Amino acid sequence: LKGSRHSKAPSTPHSAAESARARSCRGAHVPVDGMYTLERLLGDVAKQRGALTNKGGDYQACWDAFNRYVSAVLEKKQTLSMSNFCKIGWRIEEHPQGKVKMRPHFQVSESFARAYRLDARALPPVSDRALSAAEEFNFSKGAIRFSSTLTKENLFMGMRSILQLLGEAMASGQAVSIDFEVGKLKVSDRVVSFEFSAEMYISEGIEVPKGSASRSDYKPSASFAPPSADALTLSLQGRRDGQVKSHSAFLGGGWEEGGKGSSAASPRTGRPYSASEGSDGGETRASSSASGASRFEVVQTDHLHRHLARVEEDAVIAITEKQQWEEHLHRLEKEKEHELRYAKAVKKEYAQQLGRQINEAEVRRAEGRQHVIENASMHEFPNFTESPDQAVYDYIKDRRDNLKDDLDHQVEIKRRLKMVQKQRERDMEVAHVDASVKEMAQMKMDTSARKELEKAVLHQSWEKDKRLVGMRKVIDQHHRTPAAKSTLSSVGGAYGSAPATPRMELGSSAAPSPRFAPSADFDTASSVGSYRPVTGSVRRVPFGAAASLALH
Repeated sequence: LKGSRHSKAPSTPHSAAESARARSCRGAHVPVDGMYTLERLLGDVAKQRGALTNKGGDYQACWDAFNRYVSAVLEKKQTLSMSNFCKIGWRIEEHPQGKVKMRPHFQVSESFARAYRLDARALPPVSDRALSAAEEFNFSKGAIRFSSTLTKENLFMGMRSILQLLGEAMASGQAVSIDFEVGKLKVSDRVVSFEFSAEMYISEGIEVPKGSASRSDYKPSASFAPPSADALTLSLQGRRDGQVKSHSAFLGGGWEEGGKGSSAASPRTGRPYSASEGSDGGETRASSSASGASRFEVVQTDHLHRHLARVEEDAVIAITEKQQWEEHLHRLEKEKEHELRYAKAVKKEYAQQLGRQINEAEVRRAEGRQHVIENASMHEFPNFTESPDQAVYDYIKDRRDNLKDDLDHQVEIKRRLKMVQKQRERDMEVAHVDASVKEMAQMKMDTSARKELEKAVLHQSWEKDKRLVGMRKVIDQHHRTPAAKSTLSSVGGAYGSAPATPRMELGSSAAPSPRFAPSADFDTASSVGSYRPVTGSVRRVPFGAAASLALH
């Protein structure tokens, strides 16, 4: 592959943007007339990049594999992340009723928007915690599971070319509309938006927005293509020649061939199969095979081939993932060995440098001692034969006499400066203490006033609620205990006056029980809410026989 297209180093987003600006300046960029669609994008990629493979691979297959990957991830209610392009998936929304709903979400990656100078404010990014489980785009998985002709390298190179040219088209400022299987990506004047299809909202029971994309014909995940003319000429006709019965002799269940005169016995009863037993056991009828093989062998072979195909796909995926994991471990081991060698080299170089510094210090110390010895041996000091002049002695004596006065003067100056500084600090502390006392007093006054206000408001609210409860109780007990109108009017009177205590008048000889009488320590108004027996309803209050007869 030396010198081929695959040997080139991948370009960074900044280099891609610079190349886009250079091509736009030369006039060799994509056409700007009309809407820039997916067909024009793939055509321009094929013209500029050439064939995807030596056999003429198609860029349409790359885009189809990418959309199949996106659709498969969205069906699992997950989010697909392509670090250099976008995140597409589901955003979790919590409603006041406690229900959680999933809303389709699309956001352009920050590196892609910054490289091509796009305005992505219409698609604000959200944190990963607000999105469903994210899956990173895997080129190996995309090539193996969602494509039959592409390899990992083909899918990587194709998607890189498509996204680079798509970014250049967006950066040019023209109108862009790219079809996805789940919606449309639209760009106008570098303003990016994404319109999901209406089916995405309907499946989650969400109101369809006005700007949702209409049904698109681009469906790469469809398993069947339109029939050809040769396929329409084919026909199939069967005849009723026998029957196939289910049995448990092959891998816990299977099919057994039989006809009108067949005497095959049921493994459960030991008798020949009947129509009723066949219908109960899951009997199905099928036409006889055109070849000599039995229907049991045809069904077994078909299932075996499908099973082997699935096993082969799983094995290829497992082998690919194992190879990638082994490559990753090998790369980590190489990096670790490189780091160890580098650390060892650094330690060795440090030890050598430290040894050189120690040797140089020893040499300098020896040279210094030698220099001191040489200098000491070059002069004639001390020379005790010469004596200083009288003026020197006079100067020394004068300085000794005045030295104490100078020192005393310096000490006095320092003492005064310290006293001034202490007085200044003391004044500042007194000012701070006064201010703090005043502030604390003001705060206490404010707190006391606020508490008094709250206490008054609570007391007033309590009195109102207590009177309302008394009125409700009197109204509820009017059919049980005859009360005077004055009692009801006193309870429902103005809030300013305290209501009278309702009394139970059961008869001439009936009297309320002493244990339910209101205490003398409580206010008369407060007894309205508390004059109810602890046992529950008023009907449970014990009274005499005379009161019972008075009620009947």
